[in-house]
Amino acid sequence: MVLEAAKLARCGAPYEVILKELEHMKKKVSTSFIVDSVECLYRNGRIGKNIARICDVFSLHPILKLSGSHMKPAGLCIGSQRRFARAYLRWALRRGGEIVPDMAFLITAGVSYESRQFLLQEIKERIPWKTVVVNKASATISCNCGSGAFGILFMRK
Repeated sequence: MVLEAAKLARCGAPYEVILKELEHMKKKVSTSFIVDSVECLYRNGRIGKNIARICDVFSLHPILKLSGSHMKPAGLCIGSQRRFARAYLRWALRRGGEIVPDMAFLITAGVSYESRQFLLQEIKERIPWKTVVVNKASATISCNCGSGAFGILFMRK
């Protein structure tokens, strides 16, 4: 959205037009994350002790979707990191025809270089992106999702 606002500003669009366009774009941004461990969610009071235990026992990894300024549960994946990573990316990038393939952001928190490369390869295999930007997660995302969490952000049509 920032890149679009900058482009409109460079073209001389008045701020009212830029704000209107950003308001329209906001509804099209897809932002989701998957957590490696529910420890941070439990410590922050986002899930209860019993749910945390169940997730740990069955290797369940919650998918969190950003809606407005809130993270909401959107699904679960199961298994090892590579298995749940593939399942999450299948979920996040479903309905590929609705995705604008210009740019995606891979956001990671405490993910190894090798894992980032694996995720990047998986993302590029699913959608022919023009650009994929890899960034470390903000402090807010890292504190809420914990080490090993990652997410993908992109625009839908």
